[in-house]
Amino acid sequence: MEVKIKKENNFEFLYLKGVPVYFAKVHSPVFKYQSTEHKEYSLNVFLSKKVTEALENTILVNKELKEVGVGLNKKRKIKYPLDTFPGMDGLFGMNLSSPEFSGSGASSAIAVIKDNKIFKENIGNGSICDIKCLGWRNPDDLLNLRLQIVVVKDHIPYESEVSLNIVDNELGVSVEVSTVVEASEDIPEASGDVDIDKIF
Repeated sequence: MEVKIKKENNFEFLYLKGVPVYFAKVHSPVFKYQSTEHKEYSLNVFLSKKVTEALENTILVNKELKEVGVGLNKKRKIKYPLDTFPGMDGLFGMNLSSPEFSGSGASSAIAVIKDNKIFKENIGNGSICDIKCLGWRNPDDLLNLRLQIVVVKDHIPYESEVSLNIVDNELGVSVEVSTVVEASEDIPEASGDVDIDKIF
């Protein structure tokens, strides 16, 4: 797991390599929290203490990083509970996102790549990825981040468990049905090789 920063004119590019991700919504945008108008692409990344300290103390990202199972959110509740993010104990969580459209109205779609090809499958929790973010400094010299590229290195298929309890006293039945279904999104067709060197 490592972090790198590159500067290019007025922008900076942040690279996070070999990081686990959770709840990746990178193929189709979803409504932002408590919004019915604005959509975004997003995912949660989990970082070592060393990477977290570099982001907070050297790179100065304009983001909250919270230790899994420990750090509290604004409502004084654990931001990243262990039962929701299993296997991430000892790491620090951070949310990365990008609006559906840029300020000029252009699409801000995320490039998702695996093995130098456009990757259309959903990314399961715990998958290991390399990530690139566009960054720019605010007046306080903190680095704002916008998710740009996700390169899947170790893919865990996305599955959704559906539980259904059927209770009917009249029929005298009480059954719990649990099935695992592979979730999919309506992803636009895309194919072909991708030159990673031109992206990173």
